[in-house]
Amino acid sequence: MNLYFLKTKVRMSIHIKNYFERIGFSDEVVINIETLEKLNFLHVTTIPFENINPFLELPVKIDIDSIQEKLIYNKRGGYCYEQNTLFFHVLTDLGFNVRPLAGRVIWNDSIDAITSLTHMFLLVTIDEIEYLVDVGFGAQTLTAPLEFVLNKEQKTPHESYQITELKNEFVLQTRIYNEWKSMYRFNKNQQHFVDFEVGNWYTSTNPDFIFTKILFLSKVSEKYRFSLINTVFKKYDLNRKTETSKIESIEELKKIIENVFNLQLPKVTNLDEKLKKLF
Repeated sequence: MNLYFLKTKVRMSIHIKNYFERIGFSDEVVINIETLEKLNFLHVTTIPFENINPFLELPVKIDIDSIQEKLIYNKRGGYCYEQNTLFFHVLTDLGFNVRPLAGRVIWNDSIDAITSLTHMFLLVTIDEIEYLVDVGFGAQTLTAPLEFVLNKEQKTPHESYQITELKNEFVLQTRIYNEWKSMYRFNKNQQHFVDFEVGNWYTSTNPDFIFTKILFLSKVSEKYRFSLINTVFKKYDLNRKTETSKIESIEELKKIIENVFNLQLPKVTNLDEKLKKLF
């Protein structure tokens, strides 16, 4: 049993059957790395990363019932707090040993930058081997778990990654165009969901935070990554060859969101008014 729940005395109800149907998982559940890899891959290739709610000034709820309603039943996506909270509860319910962690995102920043501690991800232990798991890092979301070993390049179905050390912290990096690019810096201190509530409120409501200022969606398939930043749509293949297109209308934007990312935009009165500001 996961000690996290023993310590917090909290047990949430996770709808495993419905989650499996959502991501297309039908294998026997065995607590091993193969099952973790399969669940990781199916999750990220089915449930897109998106910040539609913060962009439209709608609330982002990260209690497990709200997350399941949104990501499983309404077939929406979400950002790190939603994605990794759902995956945490799924893995824990199945019997995996999971620890929630937090990191400082340093993407497009210096490796030692002091950014807010507002990225959630997971540490999973199987047979005394630790794995870094992250199903919610935007266009660079991991498509496989990483064994927690330092300075070792690890290939995934998409990019390669490595975990390095900086003073008393760790840094997750990915190889892009033959160069290592830092994603976030962190330690292994277990985090608590009450603290994620604070981080979620900050990232979803602060007018200066990126998720309230731009529209950002990403999705991964077996051979491609797709991203949408405001009106710029990109498609990357496994060699990072990129196709870029500029979206010219609200109607075209809606079609891409629905057909490429398989998402239905929420029905709110100010939707077109908000989207119009992107053009």
